[in-house]
Amino acid sequence: MLMLAAVAGCQRQGPRTTPWYKIRQPEVEIVAVNLTEQTEQGARIEVTARLTNPNEVALPLKRYHLTFDADHRPAVTFRDLSNRTLPAQGEQLVVMPLALATGAGNLTDGAYRVSGWIHYEPPGEIRRLLTESGIPLPSAAFRKEGALAASR
Repeated sequence: MLMLAAVAGCQRQGPRTTPWYKIRQPEVEIVAVNLTEQTEQGARIEVTARLTNPNEVALPLKRYHLTFDADHRPAVTFRDLSNRTLPAQGEQLVVMPLALATGAGNLTDGAYRVSGWIHYEPPGEIRRLLTESGIPLPSAAFRKEGALAASR
């Protein structure tokens, strides 16, 4: 009987897992928005975000939704699978590239607004079942405004 109690006690001390409903969303900070290339037809812009995971478990990043608006041009929306995992209590930089038709206009030093969400998947079988059932993944929002500068 004593041996059974010892084995049961050892099993309780195994690795702890955080239930999906206790996971805090990652923090997202836009640290740079750079015009990396511009031609007469369009421009390439890179939005760099710093993601911080306050949890004791890693979080798979599934996709991002990004809306970019520059100098009163129509907003452009992008979605992408990021295929990354944000480490437990870690930090990671994510670069979200986008292309924008500009016509003959020059975007350098123009005003911009960027906003969106980064969707992540909390751990656990219940969350997996919810995802398979079409319940949306949780997300962390971001937003930034400023003047677009050409990267050097």
